[in-house]
Amino acid sequence: MADWATWHGSGRAAEGYGADGADRALLEVLTYDVHRRFERVVIASGDGIFAESVALLTQRGTHTTVVAHERGLSARLRMAASEVVLLSRLDESGRSA
Repeated sequence: MADWATWHGSGRAAEGYGADGADRALLEVLTYDVHRRFERVVIASGDGIFAESVALLTQRGTHTTVVAHERGLSARLRMAASEVVLLSRLDESGRSA
C-alpha cells in the first residue's frame, strides 16, 4: 500500500487493488489540489511513477519528501523531490543516522 501524510499529523491512506492499484490510487489523490491544501507531502515509495506528480507539487511550492530504500528509488523521483529520506540511513528510532 502506498501512503501519504502531511508533516502536521493529518493525512490519508490511499488503497488500491490489483497490479499497481495502490500507486494508481495515490496518483489520483495527488491531483486533488494537494498543493493548495498542504505545505508538505510525504510519499513512502521509490517508484518512478510518482516522479511527475512530485515534480509538479515541488514546482508549486509544496515541500515533498520521498521515503524509500536506496536500491528501489527512481532517479527521476529523487530529482523531483524536495527531500529524500533513505530507509537504510535511519536508526532504530526512525531518526537519520
